[in-house]
Amino acid sequence: MTNILDRISAQCRELSKSERLVADAVLADPELASTERIAELAARAGVSQPTVHRFAKRFGIPGFPQLKVALAASIASESRRPSDQLHDGDTVEDVATKVINSTLSDLNRLSRSIEPAVLARSIDTISQARRTVVFSCGLSAAAGLDFTQRLLRLGIACEFCQDTAMMALTAAGLIQGDVAIVISAGGHNRAVLAAAQVAKDSNAVLVGLCPPDSPLAELCVLNLKCGSIERDDPLMTDRIAMQTLLHVVLAGVMLRRADSIRHLKSRLDACAAFGATGEFERQEEERPGEALAPGAPITTLDWSNRR
Repeated sequence: MTNILDRISAQCRELSKSERLVADAVLADPELASTERIAELAARAGVSQPTVHRFAKRFGIPGFPQLKVALAASIASESRRPSDQLHDGDTVEDVATKVINSTLSDLNRLSRSIEPAVLARSIDTISQARRTVVFSCGLSAAAGLDFTQRLLRLGIACEFCQDTAMMALTAAGLIQGDVAIVISAGGHNRAVLAAAQVAKDSNAVLVGLCPPDSPLAELCVLNLKCGSIERDDPLMTDRIAMQTLLHVVLAGVMLRRADSIRHLKSRLDACAAFGATGEFERQEEERPGEALAPGAPITTLDWSNRR
């Protein structure tokens, strides 16, 4: 049976205005909703108790008590690590199904946790930064390195730092107008925390990818919620969610800077040609577009002619 939280998130746009208020209250804090009385949830959502009852019926649930049970079951299912769901005697098909379903669960939880206002500010901040440094180490380093390389292809002056001895020194060189992107799946990595504190003291803008209640999140001006403080999963399905969230940010930055990076297209093609043939091909330089105004809407860039 589909996770009730996923069903609510998927059908949110189809609900009435008052039912959407209940959905927002439930998705904002599922654990609280699973323990509240109907009057408490109604008051938190700003609706009447009959609206909460109709909301439950909308998803084929007889009443509010059964809704609380479904929410508790969904929360318990999502809190289990993929490795805990594997058992002796599982077939190859069982292993594939369990791991893939756990990954999908992480991605669905990520989708529900995204705050559009924070995501929009993060995209704008990175798009307009004077200098960007990505700090991550350990198991999160691969995501940070990939993100850095992709930002460089969008014309962002970006550096990657994973050496624990160099993190604080690099952060100390940041100034106002610079951005420090700090990535930690647990939010308590000591080296990343130290670099974040130095960057904050240097007046750089901190954009975090970490659990919302972690020590690292407390330092960040903007936090793209991702990861878990308590869950240490050897299969690292939460890293896939982190990589997906970084791709969302990259997509937004690409659209945000579409006009200003249009002139880079020929050089990017030349880099691709160099990677394929070992030598640069001579190409005519395109005229640079006008700088993207901070308040301009996201535009599109046609990449269809890229080789």
